[in-house]
Amino acid sequence: MLEASVDAVCPFTGAPDSYDIEVEYVSREACLEALSLASWLEKFRGVRISQEQLAQEIVSTLKELLNPEYVCVKLTGSHGRVGMVVEKCEDTSPAEEMSPI
Repeated sequence: MLEASVDAVCPFTGAPDSYDIEVEYVSREACLEALSLASWLEKFRGVRISQEQLAQEIVSTLKELLNPEYVCVKLTGSHGRVGMVVEKCEDTSPAEEMSPI
């Protein structure tokens, strides 16, 4: 599991949002280098994007780049006095075929 932080902007209020991010994945071949992830996450600074959209964007990009069997992104942030956790997970392994009885 990799942990990092990511900053963005609330698309509704324009307020800055900061999130803690946890990335978990099962690799087929490629691996995710921690400093590359942190550097890539910088692109969201100043971008108006919701927490849910951000989680989806990260999962989609990791699926495209790593082709993992499984990927899960958890974003934890605060919006005023309200804490919010968004988790987006996808199992990309092929469905197992059922054998006839």
